[in-house]
Amino acid sequence: MQLSKEEIQNLSNLLLSQDDANTQVAFEIMKHNTFPKELITEVFGVFKITNNKNLKQQSKEMLEKHASKGVHDLMKRKFPIDGKGHYGATEKTIATNIKRYGWGNHINSYKLAIAIYNKYGAGANYLLTEGSLEQRKQFIKSIIKDGECSLPGKAFTKFPEVLFHFPELTSINLSRNKISTIPAGIKNFKNLKRLNMSNNKLKGMNPAILELKELEELDISNNKYKDKFPTHIFKLSALKKLNITNFLGHYHKTDFPEGIENLKQLQEFKLGATVYNYYPNFPIFEIITGSPVDTTNPLSLAWKAFQQGDRTSIGFILEHGSDAQKKETLDACYDSKSQKMDLSEIVLSKIPDSLLQYKIRDLNLYNCGIGLYFKEKKASNKKAIETDKKNTRILSQLTDLESLNLQSNQLADLVDLSPLKKLKNLDIGQNEFLEFPKQYTELNQLETLDLHLCTNYYHVSVKKEEILQALNNLKELKSLSIYFYNLIDKENTLFKKDLPALLPDCKINQ
Repeated sequence: MQLSKEEIQNLSNLLLSQDDANTQVAFEIMKHNTFPKELITEVFGVFKITNNKNLKQQSKEMLEKHASKGVHDLMKRKFPIDGKGHYGATEKTIATNIKRYGWGNHINSYKLAIAIYNKYGAGANYLLTEGSLEQRKQFIKSIIKDGECSLPGKAFTKFPEVLFHFPELTSINLSRNKISTIPAGIKNFKNLKRLNMSNNKLKGMNPAILELKELEELDISNNKYKDKFPTHIFKLSALKKLNITNFLGHYHKTDFPEGIENLKQLQEFKLGATVYNYYPNFPIFEIITGSPVDTTNPLSLAWKAFQQGDRTSIGFILEHGSDAQKKETLDACYDSKSQKMDLSEIVLSKIPDSLLQYKIRDLNLYNCGIGLYFKEKKASNKKAIETDKKNTRILSQLTDLESLNLQSNQLADLVDLSPLKKLKNLDIGQNEFLEFPKQYTELNQLETLDLHLCTNYYHVSVKKEEILQALNNLKELKSLSIYFYNLIDKENTLFKKDLPALLPDCKINQ
């Protein structure tokens, strides 16, 4: 029996749906009627993307009986077109492979993309870059829910212009794409309340964003902005939530601009950063809330973030706060029972003098950005050495120390540690020392020492002889981590012979 156009369209909708039960219903109808050639693509889509063995077999039999040789050849191809699982194909790969299946016009690529999207939520990149304007509009219309269009992680390199045909949108989520700019067309969305452009590659933002008078939530976190900070976002007076965490590119530091105080209705503010891209004149914090958040005073802002349980603002307080504030923040990092001070991953301009008020046995300064190279990537070697010695000088006075972690601080040099007679564990790995470090050579009580990648890759070649000389007095070592990119060891005996002979009871980790 011949099916009508309307019946064929209904079958197409069933075959393109996410529900396997709908697919089975369509197959049952097709078995008792003349096979409609118009549905070859839909059946091919089922064959390629279903996990149901029964449906896969039925679709295979239909294609072998009714499809062309070109389709039979495509059935043997194994181009991944789903995003399922941990190792699912990326949107870019899916778009490329949909095109491959469309070569020769045996398969309707757009229908196949619809099937993939309905089944796995993947393939939107193809749908919005290859479809006609009407097809793209129809697709967007199908995914809008309650005024929100959500297309995260679809590998878009540009803001999808088809969205401008839906000015009534109240929420747009284009996070986790590769979009480099927010275009002038953004002004079309007069009713927009939420805009999420996080985890893109934003380098520009058109001032037309100021037309969004209703915008209450803006997320532009985790981008690579390198131009002048777009201060016009501080004129979005309706903003209640703002997230600019890691907005700047890697190794990009600049003073935080004026204007944030204009956001009088701000209730949630996120300004996280790292030692690579923070603001020297302004605190960083994971999140701060208020009704509203008072952004007029940076120190007050840092203090409130700390009081709300945020550690990341501590560095700013230690540099700019009162003595009482400094003590309270350090108290929060100090365990009096173990006498451990944990300042790991708190951005510090230097090691604070306030530490002298505590009896510290264990000091963790991992990844605090203390080294000058963190702040001035192009600083001269001489300046880096002088600055880093000065900024670490307090360490030599912490004579109760038994454990010290200075890993990952890009230190070019370090104060002499010989006064630390109780020190047993020292980690100065992954720094930028401009000569092989020897500040520990008189600490014959050391039990663990980490020198892994502690020297500057470009300026320092380490000789085997100076390593052996530096370690000669450390007979109590039980664990040594040591590795250098530029090691001069012509005989290749340092790790196989020399170190085991010098430190027979020590575990040596390369």
